[in-house]
Amino acid sequence: MSDTNERWIAFDWETYPIVESGKATTKQIPLGICMTWASLDSPGERHIAHRADAVHIFKEWAEDDAVHLVGHNVTFDMLVSSYTCHMEQGWDMTSLIWGMYRAGRVHDTIITKALRLIFERGECTKTNYKLDYMAKEYANMELTGKSGGDAWRMRYNELDDVPLEDWPEAALEYALTDAEATARVYNALKGKRHGPNEYFQLCGDLAFGLTTSWGIMCDPEWAGWIYDHNIREMEPRAEVLRDAGVRIDGVNKQKPMRELFAKTWRRLGKEPMMTDSGKNVSLSSKAVKELESAGLFTLENADETVEIMRAYSEFCTLSKQNTTYLEPMLDAGDRSLCSRLVTLISTGRSSCRSPNFQNIPAHLNADEQRRKENGDEGPFGPHIRGGFVPRDGRIFMVADYSQIEMASLAQVMAAINGGNLTPMGEMLNEGRDPHLHLLASYWDTDYSELYARYHDGDEEVDWGRFLMKGANYGFGGMASPKTYQQDIRKFGVAVDIGFCEAIYNAYHDTYPGVKGPYLNWLNSCKVGWNEYLIPQLGPGGQFRDNWRKRRCNRLTQAANTPFQGLVGDGCKKAAWEIQSACWEKESSPLYGDRMVLFVHDEFCIEIVDENRQEKADEFVRLAVDEGMDVFIPDVEIGFDVNFMEERWGK
Repeated sequence: MSDTNERWIAFDWETYPIVESGKATTKQIPLGICMTWASLDSPGERHIAHRADAVHIFKEWAEDDAVHLVGHNVTFDMLVSSYTCHMEQGWDMTSLIWGMYRAGRVHDTIITKALRLIFERGECTKTNYKLDYMAKEYANMELTGKSGGDAWRMRYNELDDVPLEDWPEAALEYALTDAEATARVYNALKGKRHGPNEYFQLCGDLAFGLTTSWGIMCDPEWAGWIYDHNIREMEPRAEVLRDAGVRIDGVNKQKPMRELFAKTWRRLGKEPMMTDSGKNVSLSSKAVKELESAGLFTLENADETVEIMRAYSEFCTLSKQNTTYLEPMLDAGDRSLCSRLVTLISTGRSSCRSPNFQNIPAHLNADEQRRKENGDEGPFGPHIRGGFVPRDGRIFMVADYSQIEMASLAQVMAAINGGNLTPMGEMLNEGRDPHLHLLASYWDTDYSELYARYHDGDEEVDWGRFLMKGANYGFGGMASPKTYQQDIRKFGVAVDIGFCEAIYNAYHDTYPGVKGPYLNWLNSCKVGWNEYLIPQLGPGGQFRDNWRKRRCNRLTQAANTPFQGLVGDGCKKAAWEIQSACWEKESSPLYGDRMVLFVHDEFCIEIVDENRQEKADEFVRLAVDEGMDVFIPDVEIGFDVNFMEERWGK
């Protein structure tokens, strides 16, 4: 590497299995059994050490400023190292590990590949990051033994008390090959061109890794209440489907359902959405939502076809809540539920899986709106959040950023405008509610009057504000009036296209910087026909040559990328500062508290219930002053803190 004194080492731990119970992961950082490593200069020279020796070797690396460590999903191996050092020798490795990340001495094949793909293709969400795939792609190595009942990958606990010299050759070779493959893959990746902000993303990765490894507690009784209610609600909808000739236990394989979907699409004047193979009509949840967005459930003179499709949509909503969210909560029982936060996706934001906390409903969808109008009192999707509870003796401290994507867009437009704020940024800095501000423009009414009416509970203003919220979040990304119409239909709201066009025009009259300078700048980023190479703003809210870039193949993707990526980076910086306070900085009011959730722009910290105001002030300082303000310095950021003593909510 650049400094001849540096030592670059690819390393990997084999561990006890991650603890799972049904659909729930309840222990994400297991004890290490052996550590393997290889130098990036000589990947074929491989080494292995059992835990008792490995912890001493790792500690020497951590203390040596010349050592850089490379891993495949490296944060997992760093946390395994920390946990294993503590369990084996009682060492607290926190400061050493945080120092390594802070010094840029930790590197990762997955994040490096993601940055490269974002630059070259613009997409990284569907890429397979398994080491065997990457080893074949980048190092021409065929890795075996990754799957199957006799694979060593999940069996190293059988060898914990066995001396290395007595290990089966296959077990040794599997572990050693992983370290060699990691070294060869990273060598190949670093020789390619990609967006070079790996260090920053890895700091966010450590913050998110600590969040998900700590996990969050569930209330099985609450989850069971919703689960049982959904089962009861599913039955009458299942009966409608059975009467239509559809077996519920094989609904996605039934010819009658495909015929029903095709008939429904054609009733709307559209060709059916097909499966990826193009051989069959798609029965996916995405197809159902597309039909809903196209106005299926707001058709006048609904016939039996529409009623069957409505039953299908509502059945799928209820079933998804049970299988995706409630079953993992029930399976976790009295242990913490650990999800997996993915630090970097195509937009620069993060995602979540197993389960996806970021998709847990916060509002009623169109299916639930219909149920509520028919007298159903719930529980509904948003109630699922109440199934997450703090540990004994703790409470939740929760906050999210207000109108953060509008603030981010205003910062991007300021950077394009020579550092000068446009009307959107000026409006936000005046402390106005952006949705009421746009409504005042649309209605040609005084803002202060609408503000007063809204806070007095005026239903007309509340309804108007709801409509403007969709406009503010959509038109900044170059959405069309038709797209806006489809988006609000997801909430069971049907409006004609002329109404949507009027709101579209009001938005662009209110914020002239969007359709003018911002659109012109996007067009200046074109590198081919309908292809854009979009630079992201870096720290300081300015464009930097050495920051991330994304290739986009349509205008709306290009328009959303700058401000979504900026929010993603600001949230990662905030998460890093918050977790540093919780885990590393003994002088912080948050030291010893734990972040348990990150959902889009919302942080949830599980705190000991004392010194609430002091902790809230520190929370705001870290999330705003030390976090988001680094990337959005010119626009005021709202961040309201709430305390939840019993359970998480919205």
